[in-house]
Amino acid sequence: MIQLPSRPNRPSLQAREAAADALLESAGRYRAQLIAQAVRHGVKSREQAEELFTEAVLRAHDRIQVRGFSGEGEAHLRYLGRIMKLVYREQQRAATKTVQGSLAFWQQLEEEPEAAPRCLAQLSTQINHEIDRFPSEDATAFRLHVEGHSYRQIQAQTGRNYETVRRICAGIRAKLQEVFSSAWPEVE
Repeated sequence: MIQLPSRPNRPSLQAREAAADALLESAGRYRAQLIAQAVRHGVKSREQAEELFTEAVLRAHDRIQVRGFSGEGEAHLRYLGRIMKLVYREQQRAATKTVQGSLAFWQQLEEEPEAAPRCLAQLSTQINHEIDRFPSEDATAFRLHVEGHSYRQIQAQTGRNYETVRRICAGIRAKLQEVFSSAWPEVE
């Protein structure tokens, strides 16, 4: 009879939560170092590096709560660095798919003008996918703006500050332009 190697015991819930809390403390200590490292390795701006860091910390925290983690200090730094690379690669792949899909959209439209309704539906899906990456309240405010509502109307409907609504809409618009600009350089 073949005997399978025994699986190591999973840490208790209390131990996993303690490990996750320790990671949060380490994240605070290593924040500047990890953000600078992300900028050196190709992240376009410090703001994007900070968003990447936040996403990596949240993901690492969730993973540790589920699986546990043994290690401290430098081990947390290496673990967060690996998670940041993983998140960055995922974001790059998603952006590449979006750009490739956008190029395919224009090629298909040039080759088959009768395919315009289908192509526009695909484009709409891609844009909605990009908008869905933002927090739901921000995405809702932006969608209201796209539907033609003024910032004041959005402020009244969402209860958010006027300047916050304006900043959110401008930020999402800029991000969409950044994502789709390489496929459509003529789009402003």
